Amino acid sequence: MKRAALATVAFALVAAGCGKDANDAAPAAAAPALAPATAPSSPAVSPTGSASTPASPQPLAGRTGELAQPDELAIVLLYHDLAGLPVPVADWVELDTRVQFAPGAQKAGLREQITREVEAAQAAVKSVGTLLVTLADAQLSDYDPGYGEFTIRALAPSSTIPFKAQGTEVAIKFDNAREVQLLKMDAAEAQRLTDTLGRFSRGTIDLELAITGVVPGTAGGTLTTRVVGYTLRTQQGQTLVRKRFDS
Repeated sequence: MKRAALATVAFALVAAGCGKDANDAAPAAAAPALAPATAPSSPAVSPTGSASTPASPQPLAGRTGELAQPDELAIVLLYHDLAGLPVPVADWVELDTRVQFAPGAQKAGLREQITREVEAAQAAVKSVGTLLVTLADAQLSDYDPGYGEFTIRALAPSSTIPFKAQGTEVAIKFDNAREVQLLKMDAAEAQRLTDTLGRFSRGTIDLELAITGVVPGTAGGTLTTRVVGYTLRTQQGQTLVRKRFDS
């Protein structure tokens, strides 16, 4: 797990977070201290004046780390790492409110401290290849007796999990959405599930996602993933369905 190094930075870095349900479905992110900034097209320059050069992304097969319940900033850093894009560390440091509102004599020390925090957060996502994400609403459809199935709309081909930090937007999509969105069961099982969930059928869903690729864009991009498995639960945490999917 890569959570420890990321937790420190979450206090300081501002992510434009949003509550996540279905298409807005991502875990709650810690509120940071940096204001969103548009990433420059030129290489980022460190506080010492040297330009940073993006490293070549590692092969996905070599990424064995897991990241559980990532915040907005962690996903943006992961996107930069996978796409081989430079992180504008110096710009982010200058936008940190600790630097902006500090007395002049303290700014230099704070710049060094925050730079180390961002670099530690970058290092924490270097080997990540699996994401563990909980969505607050699986958006379960009504049961279709003709096909003997529910549809988990949060996993539909059109659904994404959006993240945004520092002016960069990253969407997580599911390669095997057509398969995993369908929850098949007989009518008796479906009735028991519906009765347990209650009137509005609002269940949470824990996802295990294997990263399969990255698609860069102009102001962000997309992480493509394969749903390895999920657990559907009630809002109180009772397990209802647990599924695993072949590669």
